[in-house]
Amino acid sequence: MGAEIDGETQVDMILETLPEMFDNFKLNYSMNKLNYSLPELIKELQTAETQLLKGKKGMERQTLLKQSLTPLAPRNRRKSATRRNRLERARTLRR
Repeated sequence: MGAEIDGETQVDMILETLPEMFDNFKLNYSMNKLNYSLPELIKELQTAETQLLKGKKGMERQTLLKQSLTPLAPRNRRKSATRRNRLERARTLRR
């Protein structure tokens, strides 16, 4: 059981177990034929994670902003249309 795993295999194992959010990182790594040592890979992954999380927060903010600027949902429009119909009926009955 005292087998050692060389650095290149360790890097490959780490890359294979990364979540989907790192797919672009893995693609860049293979397309540019990068060859990081284990400490370099960890540093690069930390940098990538920071950028990905900042981008994700920015996307969440944009989504919230879009939602706040979205006009009333159709459900609310129906309520106001129903209210208008009731008012019109009430006016008709008064005549």
